[in-house]
Order: sequence, then structure tokens, then C-alpha cells
Amino acid sequence: MKSYKNILFQFLAGLLFMLGIKQFFIFIELDLLDLIASMGKETFSYYADKTDKFGISNKLQRLVHAKIILGFIGIAINYFILFFIAYKKRLNWNISIGITIILCFIHFFKLFELAPISFMQMNLILAYLIPAFLTIIISVVFYLMAFKTTSK
Repeated sequence: MKSYKNILFQFLAGLLFMLGIKQFFIFIELDLLDLIASMGKETFSYYADKTDKFGISNKLQRLVHAKIILGFIGIAINYFILFFIAYKKRLNWNISIGITIILCFIHFFKLFELAPISFMQMNLILAYLIPAFLTIIISVVFYLMAFKTTSK
């Protein structure tokens, strides 16, 4: 029973860490996200479909690429943390690989996404960063719980 708790803590920590890291894509094109938030998604998509004289499609493409790269960076950091836990507690490191593969599938198929806080329209950075920091802090707690629940 203790090993299932450990695996669950490791998985939840990895998932939350990946979701939190992905939210830092906001710093890539902050002016574009501010424009989308001020115009509304429907109005913005209408104007983006009609004209592209400001290079909006290139900026949106950069945002998508940045979010994908940040997700995989989060998964890689998670793998190193899980491998460290397995190394220190002399556990089977195949669990770390399995959790990493599952997180890659979740990231690739976009099964979970962390949404910004919708009522914080005044400050767009805080709407994205508060959930990001909260999920990273909670993931650190889950990493510590996974480290503590392992047996030698």
C-alpha cells in the first residue's frame, strides 16, 4: 500500500509541476496575450482570420511552440527529481521512466491544461502566474511526501 501512495505522489507531483512550468509561456508574447484578453477571443479570432498584417499568426505559433517546449522541460526536470528519489531511497527507477512516459502522453495529447484565473482581467501576468506558482508549490509538497513515504 505504501508503494502505491508513493507512485501516486510522484505522478501528481510530476503532473502539477509540468502544468505549472507550462504557464510561463506568457512571457514570450505578453503583448499578444494582453490584446487577446482585451478584445475577447471571438473578436480576436475574427480579426486574425481576416487580416494578418501584424504577424499575429507567427506570434501565435511561437506561443504554441514555447508551451510545448516548456512542457517537455517540466517533464525532464520531473524525471531527474524522480530519479533522484529512486536513487536516494534505492527504489526501482523504472517507475520514474513509467511516470515520465505517462506525462509525455498527457502533454502530447493535451489531456490536462491549467487555465488562468478568469476574474483577474486587470493583470494578465498574475492571472497566469498565480496558478503556476501554486501548482509548483503543491508539486514540491508531493515530491517531499513521495520522498518521505518510500521505504529503504
